Amino acid sequence: MGDAANRMAILASIEKVLMETGADYNLVLAKLGLREATLMDCCENPEYLNEALIDVFGLQSKEIINDIIENLVDFDDNKEISMFITKLRKL
Repeated sequence: MGDAANRMAILASIEKVLMETGADYNLVLAKLGLREATLMDCCENPEYLNEALIDVFGLQSKEIINDIIENLVDFDDNKEISMFITKLRKL
């Protein structure tokens, strides 16, 4: 899987989980926008995503992070995705 495909897998996982949360998806995007960041930026900087999720969801953010990781576990043999998962788990 190439870099673009890796990022698409990560983005798809993030978007899937956020869409499942309901209307707060746009609020997460807005929080990222305040940092001048996008979901794409979160692929390399998962701390941006973590901070936005904490701002929007509070304690529930850990559950959302776990759901994102769960969606990516099948790809954890991929170096880039594995690094993303590792970074998320450390937050």
